[in-house]
Amino acid sequence: MQMRLKIAFRNVFRNVGRTCLSILMIAGAVTGLILFRGFAENMLSLLSRVEIEYESGHLQAATHDFWEQTPGKRGKYFIHDHARLEAASETHPELRSVSSRLSSFGLLSTGEITVSAKAMGIDIAKEASMFNSLFMIEGEKLTPESKLDVMLGVKLQKQLGVKVGETVTLVGYTLDGVINALDLTVRGIFLMGRDDIDKFLAFVPLQTAQLLLDTQDVESITVRFKKDEDLKKMRDIFQKEFSQIDPRIEVKDWYQLSVFYRSVESFYKVQNRVISIILISLVLLGIINTVGMSIYERTGEIGTLRALGESEASIIWQFTLEGFILGVIGYGIGIILAFILSQIINYAEFHMVMPNATVEVPIGIRLGVPAFVEAAMISLWTSTLATWWPSLRASKMSIVEALKRNI
Repeated sequence: MQMRLKIAFRNVFRNVGRTCLSILMIAGAVTGLILFRGFAENMLSLLSRVEIEYESGHLQAATHDFWEQTPGKRGKYFIHDHARLEAASETHPELRSVSSRLSSFGLLSTGEITVSAKAMGIDIAKEASMFNSLFMIEGEKLTPESKLDVMLGVKLQKQLGVKVGETVTLVGYTLDGVINALDLTVRGIFLMGRDDIDKFLAFVPLQTAQLLLDTQDVESITVRFKKDEDLKKMRDIFQKEFSQIDPRIEVKDWYQLSVFYRSVESFYKVQNRVISIILISLVLLGIINTVGMSIYERTGEIGTLRALGESEASIIWQFTLEGFILGVIGYGIGIILAFILSQIINYAEFHMVMPNATVEVPIGIRLGVPAFVEAAMISLWTSTLATWWPSLRASKMSIVEALKRNI
């Protein structure tokens, strides 16, 4: 084996120019695969932070009827003993925050302009981390002392044409179907970065939402953990504990709730597959061409080896080993290039606007083990396969015909 490996190395570098071309093709494919995968991972990581911090938290607990939106009065969806559920969850050291939420769909009006909106009632004190990291365009954030105050999404504020300090009227229905209205003072204008949120969402204190709907209940409980890794082990624990208090409760994680994230993830998966297929095809065709030329030039050598007793399998194995060596060298150069380019891209701080987004997000490369493993498998498999096919044809050639090439 050691001798075959030594011969394979010598044969690989017999034609330096052709070998360098093959290695560069493999290295380019490896670099492209790692960078594209790293770009997708970085974008998904940023999106997951937005979903967890600003929208659903790591977990959300609500009744089964709420998740299924079964017909009937909205009040039957609600959680009645939410204070007890919050108290039970606060005993876990992994917990960062747990808070109740209550939303109301209605109309926001200035008297002259009326637009539809979703008023999200949040426990300001318990979701302080979310509010502290919220990007404010103008004004102030809600505080635990806020009562009849509201924060508007930037596009919602532009539709209404109001300024910080002015009053808007929130009109909705109570759980009994009675029209209710509250005059709210605009305390701040926030930017979430999602078009469907910034033009539709308004934050109000939980007590304000309860006042509008004339209830003391809530529709969901949001749970955030100190570490993302805690989600997997804590989900079943919270489901069990909440179900013991209220059998109607069903816990869902942020991934289940985020349709937008799953759509983006699906898009990147398809994109990466297409890119992989294109790069594999180019490398296969390129190496088959260069290796085919090398085998053609060495036909006489193959005939001599066969005449000396070498089997077809050993000939194929020799050339396949050469292809494997090409793949290893190309992969090594590719990961070095990928690392260097990723550092340059991250340092340059390029920005782009994602679909359905209203702000630019930084373009970054998040290097991970799966990307390197995938690139290794593809590069080694491709280079080996590209060498195996021409060598198989060469090994089947008549020994006499092959020896004539030496004449």
